[in-house]
Amino acid sequence: MATYTFESLLNKADGMTKVNEYVVQEKTLEIEGASWYHYAGNAVNKLYINGKGYIGFGADVEHLKMFWAKAANNINDVYRQEGVLDTGAKFLKLKLKGIYNHYYDKYAYEYEVFLFDDGNIFVYIIKSAKNEYNTLFGDCEVTNGKTTDIVLAEYHSDFKKYPISRLISNAGIKPKVIRSKYTPIKEAGVRIKTNPAAVYVPNALDWSELSVESYDSSGNTNAVSNFTFPDVDVSTVGTKTVKLSYKTYSVPVEITVKEDTVLELTKFNLRDHYLLNETLEIYSVTAVWDSGKNETLTSGFDVSGFDSATPGTKELTISYKGAATTKSIYVAATATLTIDGAKTEYYIGDDFESANGIITYDDGEEESVYELIYSGFDNTIAGEQVITATVRGLSTTYTVHVSDTVTANIGANVETDAIASLNLITGLLTVSGTGDTKDIDTPSYFGGGIFDGKGDHSSQVKKIVVQEGITGLIGACFYGMSNVTEVSLPSTLKTIGQSCFSGCSLITTLLLPEGLETLQGGCFYNCSGLTELTLPSSLKEITGTIIDNKNAVLTILSRTVLIGEYSIYVKTIRGYVGSTAETYANSNNIQFEAINNILKIEIVNYPSKTYHVGETISKADLTVQITLEDGTVQETDLYELSYDFSSTGTKTVKVFIGDKSDTFNVDVTTYKLSEVVNTLTGMQLIENSGQDDGTDILDGVSWFRFNNVIADKLYVNGNNWIGFGVSSEQLKICNRDGVTHNIYRMETALDGGIKLLKIRVEGYTYFAAPEAHESQIKYELFLFNNGDMYLNVIQSPASTSTYAGTSSLTSNGKTTNLSLNGATPENPVQVSFIHQDESGLDWNISYRPYNFASLVGIKVAQLPDKTRYMINETFKSSGLIINVVYDDGSSGVIKKYTLSSPDMTSYGSKSITVTFESFTTTFDIMVVDVAKIEVTSLPTKTRYYEDDEFLSSGIIVSQVYTDGIKEEIAGYSLSSPDMSSGGEKTITVTYNKFTTTFTIMVIGVSGIEVSKTPIKTEYYTNDSLDASGLEVISKYTDGTSRKLTDYSVSKLDSSSAGEKEISVTHKNYTATFKVTVYELKGIRISHYPNKIYYKIGETFDPSGLTVVEVRNDGSEKEITDYTISGFDSSKAGSKTITVFYNMTSDGITRFVGSDSFQIKVTNDGKNPFDDSSSGGSGEVEEEKNEPINVTVHWINGEFTDLTNENIDQNTLVLQESICSEQYFIFGGCVCNQITFQAHHDQFNGTSEEFYPSGKIEVYIERKGTKIKIFTGEIDSAERKANSLTRNFIAYDYLYKLRNTDIARWYKNQTTDKKKKLTQKQFRDKLFEFLGLEQVSTKLHWDDTYVPDTNNSNEMNVVNILKDLCLQNDRFGWMNRDGKFEYLKLHQNSYRYGQTTGNQNIYKYYNNEEIHLDTFKSFTAKEGRIWFPNIIFCDPDPNRAFGFTQGDYTAQEAYDNNVYYNRNSFFVGNEDWLNYVWDADEYGGISRAKPIMKICYGVFVNQDLRKYYRAQGYTAEVQGNPLNMVGQAVELYYKKLIQHDDQEPTELQWYVHSYIMSRTLKIGATDMIDTYSANNAPFNSNSRQLGKDTPEISATVNRTRSEMPTISYAEFTDGSDSEFSPAMIDDFTDGSGGSGSTSEQLKKAQLRCVKRIKKADYDALVAAGNDRADTLYFTFEEK
Repeated sequence: MATYTFESLLNKADGMTKVNEYVVQEKTLEIEGASWYHYAGNAVNKLYINGKGYIGFGADVEHLKMFWAKAANNINDVYRQEGVLDTGAKFLKLKLKGIYNHYYDKYAYEYEVFLFDDGNIFVYIIKSAKNEYNTLFGDCEVTNGKTTDIVLAEYHSDFKKYPISRLISNAGIKPKVIRSKYTPIKEAGVRIKTNPAAVYVPNALDWSELSVESYDSSGNTNAVSNFTFPDVDVSTVGTKTVKLSYKTYSVPVEITVKEDTVLELTKFNLRDHYLLNETLEIYSVTAVWDSGKNETLTSGFDVSGFDSATPGTKELTISYKGAATTKSIYVAATATLTIDGAKTEYYIGDDFESANGIITYDDGEEESVYELIYSGFDNTIAGEQVITATVRGLSTTYTVHVSDTVTANIGANVETDAIASLNLITGLLTVSGTGDTKDIDTPSYFGGGIFDGKGDHSSQVKKIVVQEGITGLIGACFYGMSNVTEVSLPSTLKTIGQSCFSGCSLITTLLLPEGLETLQGGCFYNCSGLTELTLPSSLKEITGTIIDNKNAVLTILSRTVLIGEYSIYVKTIRGYVGSTAETYANSNNIQFEAINNILKIEIVNYPSKTYHVGETISKADLTVQITLEDGTVQETDLYELSYDFSSTGTKTVKVFIGDKSDTFNVDVTTYKLSEVVNTLTGMQLIENSGQDDGTDILDGVSWFRFNNVIADKLYVNGNNWIGFGVSSEQLKICNRDGVTHNIYRMETALDGGIKLLKIRVEGYTYFAAPEAHESQIKYELFLFNNGDMYLNVIQSPASTSTYAGTSSLTSNGKTTNLSLNGATPENPVQVSFIHQDESGLDWNISYRPYNFASLVGIKVAQLPDKTRYMINETFKSSGLIINVVYDDGSSGVIKKYTLSSPDMTSYGSKSITVTFESFTTTFDIMVVDVAKIEVTSLPTKTRYYEDDEFLSSGIIVSQVYTDGIKEEIAGYSLSSPDMSSGGEKTITVTYNKFTTTFTIMVIGVSGIEVSKTPIKTEYYTNDSLDASGLEVISKYTDGTSRKLTDYSVSKLDSSSAGEKEISVTHKNYTATFKVTVYELKGIRISHYPNKIYYKIGETFDPSGLTVVEVRNDGSEKEITDYTISGFDSSKAGSKTITVFYNMTSDGITRFVGSDSFQIKVTNDGKNPFDDSSSGGSGEVEEEKNEPINVTVHWINGEFTDLTNENIDQNTLVLQESICSEQYFIFGGCVCNQITFQAHHDQFNGTSEEFYPSGKIEVYIERKGTKIKIFTGEIDSAERKANSLTRNFIAYDYLYKLRNTDIARWYKNQTTDKKKKLTQKQFRDKLFEFLGLEQVSTKLHWDDTYVPDTNNSNEMNVVNILKDLCLQNDRFGWMNRDGKFEYLKLHQNSYRYGQTTGNQNIYKYYNNEEIHLDTFKSFTAKEGRIWFPNIIFCDPDPNRAFGFTQGDYTAQEAYDNNVYYNRNSFFVGNEDWLNYVWDADEYGGISRAKPIMKICYGVFVNQDLRKYYRAQGYTAEVQGNPLNMVGQAVELYYKKLIQHDDQEPTELQWYVHSYIMSRTLKIGATDMIDTYSANNAPFNSNSRQLGKDTPEISATVNRTRSEMPTISYAEFTDGSDSEFSPAMIDDFTDGSGGSGSTSEQLKKAQLRCVKRIKKADYDALVAAGNDRADTLYFTFEEK
């Protein structure tokens, strides 16, 4: 079966069958459908096409409306075609042509509808009316009960957008209209997109939500709806699975069936007020069901609670199927009735008009009532009448007036006083006054008529009298007065207006007065009784259709009255001969009776020229006179002509009127063809109105056939195409959206008896072209009775013009393009169409003038496309061109000839004879056979590697024929070589009965290797392996290697940290690579931002900020996807900026850690408290004149603020701490303190109100920057000898909490086992209870649960806060704003491998410089010693390098270029340097090696691997209140060391420590800061102090008396993570020993805290192993 591409079917009638034999108008055409197509689940066996403009699928229903125009529609042609697309899809195509206003073919349309077997409908609009006719489109829609609009018209100025495509998917279910073409796909499967909505018992299943699609191998999809709906049992609830059958596919669909229930009752339509003893009226109730259905109930529901026997409010209960609601109604004891808007003026004969009533109840509410009963009205009696209205037992009365006369002023203006008066008793209508009436509207329901606004009294009029003085009855004065029998009109009447007497059917006689001048359309319309009417001689004009009575005789006495087109429709017109009445009667085929008779007709003058066959005589060439019976002689053209010019010779022409005639003779001859080319001679103008998109139909001829159709009609379209016998675009001449202005026709004969039909068309290819335009076109078409055609294009647009258009000839399903552009009168384009058969199916087209030359022979102009054949192959003549040769030397192509049959059973040269009529000629072909096949070109690739895919591309196989010619062949088969092992492989080629072979080489595999490890080789615990970037190669026996793709990779074990080996496997070969799994321990700011000081209002600048993650092995890696919070530059002060980092691994996000730093906000972005201007030179300004302003402010306003005038100079001291100097451990919670002496009049007194107390804030201001340095509460204000002076001591808010017991509160938070608190919730609630604020931050253990297992008999707030801080590696302190802050100590800002250089500066971590000469004192008690500017330096306290037992000795390390390991570090003072110089047995440095050669000098006892804890130092510097406790500082120091007789060695070192506390003394113009710092060995990223550090022993080897005093503490890093408390014997720094007191022990002892899982703690308690000296803080993993 032949298949089609979708595009080849568009806008084509080829291959289609016309199925209608009549014009479909107001009827339905039933045609064959397609059983394979289903619409709304039903097979479409029939299609119903209705003339109104709709198509029904399987039923005569308005499914698809197209150009909906109802009765005005015509469908002229219906074509049908059924077939298969090249994708395998079935289609049914309809093509419809018609007009949607059957009076005018301008409204033509043409469209195609495609039905596809996937259920889609495609509508292709080829043509419709231009946009000025859009109102005739009507409704264009597709429906299956739910209507979807289809917009078919494209609105634009020049209407160039046709054709229009509309795709309707999911047709018959829930149609969706898309402005797109249909795209066929080769279906690979079908799937459900959307299941139907749930169905509720017992409702029917709604399939409209079902959405199904098909898909192809490339992922393209189409909606599918072409299936039958299976039966589904919806009587029981549950999920039902049914299968949709579509083609060969069975698609399961899940249907959910639910039990429907009533949810609520709404929309109560009931009366809410009643009279006593009335019956309840509930008109309807709406039940809302679970399915979404709204059911309107008028019965079936239950009502209780109604009682109208007594007045008052009643509560009704309305229930239905389990749902109930209540409504209140009111029963009134009394009520009154009034009438609202009653009509009170009536006329005799009027019908009574009911009005609405209003009931007013005794509660003031009003109710409108409509069904009242009225009595007392009589429309036959004039006068006053009393009307009684009654409803629901209430009644009332009112008075109306009935009149017997109705009058109206109907004058055209104030100057004309025309009065209409009707006596309703007698039926006499009188019109009196002067002038014209106004234009009276046709009476209707909404008013109009002569008594507009006073009712329609037309039926009550019996007689009409128009009195003298009235000149015009304008408009529908007496319209519809069907009972009038008598009319009297005045002599003054000049005009009877439009529809004036229309519908006065009982009038039989009407005398129109002489002097009447104008009758307007419809004035006597539908006057069926008026069978005779005389129009006076004074009449001048008739406009519109005045009468349409086919039985009437109309006498017109005026000879010259102007009669408009379509004005008179009567049986007979009587009038004068030669009058306009006679002309109108003759022109409209109405019988004419003359009032006077003709005696004679005479031809006075006639043409003397020679006429041609088919030519017509023009009356303009004749002069004819008639003589009437009264002797009058006059010229006339109201005669008829009779003649026959169908042949040559002398012909008689007869002129006649009735039985009177006269004749004359003329000669008739034939044309030569040249005489009728490019001329209007002899042609008749058929049309000159300007045809746009419509088609003019011309008379054709019976002797010419085109495409096997007699051309009895010629269809000439405004877009410049011609149809022969059918309205089809068969001959296009520069076809586009154009217009024809003039069409001429001539039928005649040529010399030799040749019959000719010629048409000439003049117009434009652009429909809106002006008079002179490049789109102008003129052409002539000649049809000859010998079957040929000749086209002479005189004028056409150039081929490069926008208006060039397209030209072609379409016949017998074949379209031949024509080149007709660029014609001019001087150089026309001439085309001869020579018919090749009698039916006009095939045509020989040549661009030359037509001639009638004689045939003298034939010749082969072109051999067939194929001249070489195989034995037994069928000979084909396609491509063969045979020319006929004429006696004038010209030639032409012929199609109807015969060929002899060659012998195709043997090979060799064969001769074929061509015969046409009596002429013959020959040509030769060659017949051959196949001898063998051979591989004439090997495949492009013949060398392979194991497991390669064999590729045959490039191979050429040829068959060798008996004539030696080799021909490449396809369709052969190749054997499959074994590519799984190496070696030479033979491949066999087979084609028909022939075979041949060739070989290829396969190289075998010897092994595999990982050539490139994955991009990602570092992982974190619980990560999955990412093999991206992994490249594996296979090695081959020839020494080469190739990249592998088919291998498997083993899984990564990331449950623990360490190096992991990954295996790669291919066949029996294995290779490995390694990756590293890390466990993240936290983050660290390795370099702080460059910008520390900000102006108020400035934005944060992160330049220079570097953050690293810290791994389990101590290594670090920079990160960038961190978040920053805490920046606020709205006011001056120090701001803590926190960096948070969350890591996402395998879709799970967890908190890793945080770090923070500080910035300073000042008025000008500079340090206002630094008077240095040296820029780093070490010089300092001597003058410090800028004052420091201090303000003490009482928060609650108890006392007046204190300023510099009140505060005694040099007495204000601020003390801030995060930890005691002795024990630098997590927890903190040390109170800050401020002291000062001040005097003020408000303190002059001895009573309590003169003793200052309360909460205060302390500010200092310098150089325009004001910062807060303290928030707290006054503890004491001792009075001095001077009664105005006080010594103030104030502490922060922690001070009062030091003895606060919160045990009872704690119990209340944790006793409810079901309401577990996280640590975050716990601390939030705690601070809410205390009435204090905390700085918002995320702590490491915030997500753990806090149960009730702590010892809550006595709980101190400060201890609890210390516990919280200790667990989360934080220091607690109350900051300067009075908020509790969880402080995190900060690392220094140097990166790994970065040297400090010779920087003679004292540095804070934020790089603020304070020069050495500003130091008041420098005391480094003990500290870590670093050696910069040598082989390697790293000042990071988390990276400690050195030599320990089991590693290289110092000498071995130096000799082997090994500089460090990471297991220990050294602490001590400068005396220690002299000691270690000789300490070889302790892993010290040999004197043989200069100390400058050692990488990083760090030493411990190699036997015991001690881990020492260093003491701190103090430093007094120029004060800066912007600096905070907890900051890291570095002190640079250098010293010349000389040992024995060696040369002096300059050693440099840095002390890196954290500020534990500071004392700020504030003077008038300067400040002094005294810092206490400590460099305790802790890792700020570890979870607890000392965790992840080497084990510490309690015993110290003190074998050398020179060993310095060292403070240390014992820690154990056991499996239970417990810290044992230190004993007094463990300290040798003077704080303990045998003479120590318990107080010393209390001060020296580390706080012992145990964090333990709740289950483990419960086990300890049960076993009695819990310790009294340990505070347990339990948790549960969230």
